[in-house]
Amino acid sequence: MTEESITSKNLSRRQFVGTFAAGAAVLGAAAGAKGFIPSVSGAPVTTPSKAIAARASEAQPTPVPSNWSQTADVVVVGYGGAGAIAAITAFDLGANVLILEKTPSYASLGVQNPAISGGGGSTSMNGGHLDYPVDPTLGATYLYQTSWGATPMATCQAWASVASQIPAWLTQMGIKFTTSAGGAGFPAVAGASTINSGSIAGGGFAFFTALDGAVKSRNIPVKFNTPATSLIQNPTTKEILGVQALAYGSEMMNIRANRGVVLCTGSIEFNEQLKVNYFRSYPAHFQGWAFSTGDGLVMAESVGAGIWHNDCVAATMVPWFPAYAQSFGMSAPAQHGWIYVDKYGNRFMNEPTLNRTNTYLNLSDFNLSVPEYTRIPSFIIFDETCRKAGAISSGSSGSLPAYFDSRPTWSSDNSVEISNGWILKAQDIPTLAATINSTTFVSLPPGTNNTALPGEITVSMSATNLANTVNTYNGYCTAKVDSQFGRTASSLVPIVTPPFYAMALWPGGEAAFAGPIRNGQGQVCDPKYEPIPRLYSAGELGSIRGSVLDTVSHNGELIVFGQISGHNAATENPWTDRKSVV
Repeated sequence: MTEESITSKNLSRRQFVGTFAAGAAVLGAAAGAKGFIPSVSGAPVTTPSKAIAARASEAQPTPVPSNWSQTADVVVVGYGGAGAIAAITAFDLGANVLILEKTPSYASLGVQNPAISGGGGSTSMNGGHLDYPVDPTLGATYLYQTSWGATPMATCQAWASVASQIPAWLTQMGIKFTTSAGGAGFPAVAGASTINSGSIAGGGFAFFTALDGAVKSRNIPVKFNTPATSLIQNPTTKEILGVQALAYGSEMMNIRANRGVVLCTGSIEFNEQLKVNYFRSYPAHFQGWAFSTGDGLVMAESVGAGIWHNDCVAATMVPWFPAYAQSFGMSAPAQHGWIYVDKYGNRFMNEPTLNRTNTYLNLSDFNLSVPEYTRIPSFIIFDETCRKAGAISSGSSGSLPAYFDSRPTWSSDNSVEISNGWILKAQDIPTLAATINSTTFVSLPPGTNNTALPGEITVSMSATNLANTVNTYNGYCTAKVDSQFGRTASSLVPIVTPPFYAMALWPGGEAAFAGPIRNGQGQVCDPKYEPIPRLYSAGELGSIRGSVLDTVSHNGELIVFGQISGHNAATENPWTDRKSVV
């Protein structure tokens, strides 16, 4: 089935509204009830499509073992927000569930009285933001438009139907939140009027703490320190029969999944080989879960999955330093003098409108005559008044053990970072340009195996050009009109008080979304959009976001597809009921 044929099989408005109404009426199984979950049809398993067979022959999955180490109805791979919700939903439908998590438990790390048992993924590090549509029909339209058609309308409709129930689901789960009308990032796009924003009380860590508590209260087992290494696939039907995993670095386990496997491993934020192949702007550095290394993508591709949304990221410009895996956040003080410039000393945007998810698109400007990216790295330029006004970046929140996040908290006056050499300092703007030019900027993490791309970048910024840029900007501040980029009058504060400062900024930020193709039933699909039997995904891995980032917030998507995939995996007929499976 092609993408076009999927799109042509959209629900009619009557069917769609009926699905929505059923969801509003039924919120059993932690909002995972059949009423509004797009279900997998009960068609018998047949021979695989040619596309699946061809891809599977390129990278073979693990052969079907004669003995199994452990058995569950549903195996969830990855214990972040998506994995927790998939497990809760499947369990509440009567399935025996096992969660595999690659990282160690908090107890094994010696954490005293931990708030959570372990895991957490990017959910535990985000700010708790979510978006959802009030009207499912308009919400589906908005997602489809902002995905530029890269996500089939049927999948957009499935998301919108369940996403409209997010407030009811949070209430059912006892999770506190607030909502407000409006919130669409692109208000001129069709359907934008239906998008509401929300915030989970206490942010992402509090959200995952609640989910972890729900998992523990159900006695759903979590095998920590047990990364999945490959999927076990029936060579004839191409059904996924289980998972091979390495427990504690020594014990290889074959784990049978009687009904299905749900991949919730995160995307590729910390896999340099995949990022350089997929991203238009690279190097790129992220501040989320450092264990999102593309495991699920590689496993899914080995059993025939198609890969999509490779260059879809929630990214802006961020500070990054090779001593730490994660990048830092960006929070330049408001109402003080600062600008962004490229490697040549030129402004290139209205700085206060920096978008936390889409500025990445502005960083792919490329000078073919060199060749080089003109904005990798970019620089924030500011003065002493701005330096004293507050931290221009943010580090660790301190909520996670150092094993998961070793970044320090950013100093309130940026003095520590100046001492570290992260922020460059000079008494005048021309000297600042010379200081930038004499600095070598490490661009890749230690150990990156890429000899074609320099791991260190030097800049040749014209001192005259940077001085002219700052002087021109200061002129706009005097006139209270930015005729170049339209910065508002209230934000036009001059850069005049020495010393002056610069800090390198890289593409990066919150998350990436490359992964296997996912349909509206949560099934992982091959390049022709045919489902791979018994394989599901949820969360950032193969997100349904297709182009510009808006509306489908991380938390909103994992709530939706955690339910959809957990529900449909749990309601599969066990493959063990058949006399012959191979």
